[in-house]
This record gives sequence, C-alpha cells and structure tokens, in this order.
Amino acid sequence: MDIRNIEEQKKEFKDYTDKYIAGADKKTTGGYQDKQAHSLFVMEEALLVDALFTEYNESFKNLLALESLFHDIGRFEQLKVTGSFRDNELSVYYPNMKDHGDLGSVVMNEHGLLKKLIPDVRMYDEEVIK
Repeated sequence: MDIRNIEEQKKEFKDYTDKYIAGADKKTTGGYQDKQAHSLFVMEEALLVDALFTEYNESFKNLLALESLFHDIGRFEQLKVTGSFRDNELSVYYPNMKDHGDLGSVVMNEHGLLKKLIPDVRMYDEEVIK
C-alpha cells in the first residue's frame, strides 16, 4: 500500500487545519490552534514509541503517522459547527453521528484526504464512511 510520507501528511494536515485557524473568530482560534498542536504532538509521540520499542518498517511508520495525525480531524468541523468540542452537541447538526470520530471519517472522505494520503486505497463500501 502506497501511503504518503510523514512530511507530505503534515503538509496536508496543516493545509486543511490552517483554513479553520485563518477563518476563526477570537472565541475559537485557540481551540483550533490547540487541536492542531495536539494532533501533531500525538503523531510525534506515536512515532517516538515506535522508534523506542518496535521499529517497524517505513510503510508502517507512515500508517502510524496517518492514524495519529488525523485522529481528531473531525474536531475542526465540529468546533466550526457547534462552537465546542462536546460530542453530544453533534447530533443536533448531524443526527446520524455519535461523535467526532464519525465526523472525522466523513471529513476524510468528503475532502478527498484519504485518496490524497493513500492514493491506491479502494473503498469497497462507501456507506461505511458516510
């Protein structure tokens, strides 16, 4: 499986999240910045754990980076729509979603992030990620 390298992933992540930061008001700017920094930190920590204890191959490291960096990608749209990070408020705007993880899968699909980051990925069941 061809997964984009870590630097390309960080660029896609920053390109996506910087749009939220640039368009934020005073109330939400800090939340976006904190979530962006948090996600980058989680990725660095995951890669550190791999380096210290497992030392998997490059493909695995790229997948590990992808999963950890984009684990909260739904939080950006959540903050924009609800003004908070409380998952219980999502159902008002998205009745079929139980949490930001559900929203994250939609974001990854709708913005083409999965296809950019994993170019040869095939979605056999599009319903799973809607």
